[in-house]
Amino acid sequence: MSIQTEDLKTLLAFLGPLAGIIGILVKSYLDSRKEKNKMEFLARQEGREFYRLLYGRIAVLHELILGYSRSLETGETKLFVKKRYRELKSEQILKEFREAYNEFSEFYIEKKHEGYELFVSRELKEYLTQLWLEAEGFNADPKLLESKDSIKGFDNLARKTTAIMEKLFGLE
Repeated sequence: MSIQTEDLKTLLAFLGPLAGIIGILVKSYLDSRKEKNKMEFLARQEGREFYRLLYGRIAVLHELILGYSRSLETGETKLFVKKRYRELKSEQILKEFREAYNEFSEFYIEKKHEGYELFVSRELKEYLTQLWLEAEGFNADPKLLESKDSIKGFDNLARKTTAIMEKLFGLE
């Protein structure tokens, strides 16, 4: 019996510190996860305004390009422009598009210089660059807007870009 008691004492002497070490490791792991989640939350909060404004500018460009295409067929079309629903002719839509494109470009460049691109994944960065280049092409040569393939390509690109942004914020 005394041998079993000694073995039990040894085992308990070993298990006590082992349980303490395991407890410390688990606590350390949970603390690091908590800190990581906190940092991700803060980054997402800071990036939220950037994404919201970027999303809005993409939506405006998208709507103007689709509206321009419709106006070529009918002479004019109704669009939400500058917080109002208005009937616009192709020339007016093109003017609005150019203004929206310049605002988008200035915003994106400014935020890129301020480091907000940190919040943009590689995939989203590629789509944003492509979208920007397409819009730049339309701005430089409005005749490209007369091509249904160009419009369809921009439409798909804008939808994919905004879908990625929606997914990032759990809105999908």
